[in-house]
Amino acid sequence: MKINLYSRISRNNISALKVFLVLFFIAIFILPLLIIEAGDGGFEVYAGDREERKNVLDFVYQEIKDGYLNLDFKEEHLDFDFQQKYLQAGRELTEDITAAEEFKILGNFVHNLQDGHLRLRPIDDQWSELFRSHNYQGLLDIRWIEDRPIIIAAPEELNLTGRELLKFNGLDFTDLIADTIKTWGGGGNTAQARDRVLIKEHYYSQYQLKKGELPGKLLLTVRDEEGKREVLWQEPDSQRTISRESILKLNQEPSGSDESLEFSYDKNFAAGIMRINDFQIHPVEMQNRLESWLNELQERDEIRGIILDLRYNKGGNESFRRLLEYLIEESIVVGHYRYRYSEKFLRFHPERVLGDITAGRRSPRPAGEGYSGYWHWKITPVEESFLREVPVVVLANSATFSAGDIFVRMVLTHELGKVMGSKLVFSGQGLTEYTELPCGRYRLGFGLQELRDENYQVVENKTALPDRKVRLKLEEVRAGRDNQLQAALEYLKKIRTNAD
Repeated sequence: MKINLYSRISRNNISALKVFLVLFFIAIFILPLLIIEAGDGGFEVYAGDREERKNVLDFVYQEIKDGYLNLDFKEEHLDFDFQQKYLQAGRELTEDITAAEEFKILGNFVHNLQDGHLRLRPIDDQWSELFRSHNYQGLLDIRWIEDRPIIIAAPEELNLTGRELLKFNGLDFTDLIADTIKTWGGGGNTAQARDRVLIKEHYYSQYQLKKGELPGKLLLTVRDEEGKREVLWQEPDSQRTISRESILKLNQEPSGSDESLEFSYDKNFAAGIMRINDFQIHPVEMQNRLESWLNELQERDEIRGIILDLRYNKGGNESFRRLLEYLIEESIVVGHYRYRYSEKFLRFHPERVLGDITAGRRSPRPAGEGYSGYWHWKITPVEESFLREVPVVVLANSATFSAGDIFVRMVLTHELGKVMGSKLVFSGQGLTEYTELPCGRYRLGFGLQELRDENYQVVENKTALPDRKVRLKLEEVRAGRDNQLQAALEYLKKIRTNAD
């Protein structure tokens, strides 16, 4: 029998070619899709290579090296090497990471500086890619009380107020907040950052970074005196009005300057209460509203004192100096400040120094190479002020920030009132401006002005105790009582009684 070797070889070659073409199609078209779908959190892997990611990191690193205020102090005070953190981040930015992973790595790198004025944020297009818009935000109010996250306001139908939040859709909530701080920053130490990410509700975004999306239903595991239970929370319809239950009124994240100040009067203790949610209000408006309220108080039969509540104050502008003018009895220097002469500073504020010269704010001490001279803020008391005629208590905590903590520091330093609350964290950076990164995905913002105290000492990241330490008590909060505010009222009553 004859065998046609040529025909057999040809058939084998054709079969091999078919196999090759199938494998080639899988490699080119199918595998990349599988890899993309397998990406962490479901986010698409960037088309760029590792070199492109390294360029993003390099820009952030150089921007901070060239323009950040007092980087040497940060490294010494916080005990880390910024360049080593940069090299570590570079090793983590491999070419197969997702968009979510890139943002977390860059965020962790930047927020090693523990600076509430420093922020890395996605720009609008990238934000919509990373985070699904949702209707949960603004409905839960969570505060850290006795070392645990406690819900103090929530939709009434959920019956969640006073409960400790243990798990957020299966994730340990305490761990989620720790991760949120690393990615989003927010403060001069862990306590301040934790309080501020809770108020700003960044944990929703962090959850989406970890899981890929925020689902239509959230499973919340909570605990109270009776034990643990699970609550299934359906995402609310944006058209439906949600009734919120709140067991305690603490300063909120204001939506506008009209919410910066809240005034009230406690009849039982004959005390005026001024909640200062922030200092975003214009200084002239601050003065007008303050004087109007003080005039109302003076018309009452009895006033034992005034409470200025700055707990969770988010900072703002120079209106804090206007308020101080009603407390001081003689002119004082609030502090000395300097600018880092960088391309960023000159781009955003080319006439800033000229304005300081014109205003006569020059301080005598040299500011160091690469910096402007030192300048200072000096304030003068108003001629007449009811705030100087009655006892004043200032409530503050670790979340009192920026202009808020400067105000509290002045009250402590010059004994302008009794400060009560929890441990304080001071900030020394300000005048935050943002730069969009060349990659078009992020923007980086940090302060261009460093404030020091009246003796030129660094205040950034420094802490201090109030005159009287009073922590929120969980038992009182669950009963709907603000024991910090109550302590301030009792103090005013006591000193007034002693005076009589």
